[in-house]
Amino acid sequence: MVPGGNVLRPKSGDTLRVWQIADEITKDQSRKAVRREVLKHAMEEGIQERTASRQYNDWRRDYEYQKVQHTTGNGVHEAPAAPLHLHLQIGADGRILIPAEMRRAMRIDESGRLNAELVDGELRLFSPAVALEKLQTLFAPLREAPSLVDELLAERRAEAARE
Repeated sequence: MVPGGNVLRPKSGDTLRVWQIADEITKDQSRKAVRREVLKHAMEEGIQERTASRQYNDWRRDYEYQKVQHTTGNGVHEAPAAPLHLHLQIGADGRILIPAEMRRAMRIDESGRLNAELVDGELRLFSPAVALEKLQTLFAPLREAPSLVDELLAERRAEAARE
């Protein structure tokens, strides 16, 4: 593991081959490879099941981490390929521990601040960075519209030039 949570890609041997198998399946199927497919192919190639299973876990963690880290051209981060579902425990004092993988996906900064809303019995938590992105996306069409202030100034300048 390297700081930030992602896993170093193996450089050789059976461990690298498991990652390659997972990459090939993902590319061919246009979706994330699932464990049973990767283990089946790896074992057909003579790779030990435990090795294949461990390497698939590392590959999957890296795959999800890379999806979270990927940024599109307009600066909006893509969510992981599939929703991340985990069971969390609420402590007696009402505290919830959010796993590191989720915190990275939520883009929580060092302040640890979150926005929260309760909608139809669901608690929704999101970071200020995600809230800002949603607002920017929502108002992007308005940013592309002509500026009313610029139009007014142009009209006033044209009137002043005529006088």
